[in-house]
Amino acid sequence: MSCGVLFESPYWGFSKRTSYYRNEMGDNLVRKFFVYDLYAPVGRIVSAKLLSNEIEAEFQDAQGNRRVNMDPGWLSAAKFILASTKNYSHRIHLDKGIYADLTFFYQNNNWQSLPWTYPDYKEDYRFWFLNARKILFNSQKK
Repeated sequence: MSCGVLFESPYWGFSKRTSYYRNEMGDNLVRKFFVYDLYAPVGRIVSAKLLSNEIEAEFQDAQGNRRVNMDPGWLSAAKFILASTKNYSHRIHLDKGIYADLTFFYQNNNWQSLPWTYPDYKEDYRFWFLNARKILFNSQKK
């Protein structure tokens, strides 16, 4: 099993579509995605999210506000799922308070969003995830 960064995004401004994190993390937030060359059972997304929560806690300020937000995901040929600690009607509980949030599904040669897909994923990152899917699945054929 290898675990190197296979593909990464540029930094993108995050605050233009939502102010959700403004009170906790401030303004001028940026987002970056990484795709790893890691083949692991789907169930490992729970431990990945729990680890990301621990890392986030290490970067909290004195008031307990996060300075870093990490959301591991699972990219397959058919779907992209984010791990979350927030329970909503469309999310499936996996284990230990971690939920699977289906963000995209692949159909008709493109990612299809759902009513709950975050607006920035729908509008800003869809093309990047399409390229990431191509790179990831071309690398698996080798």
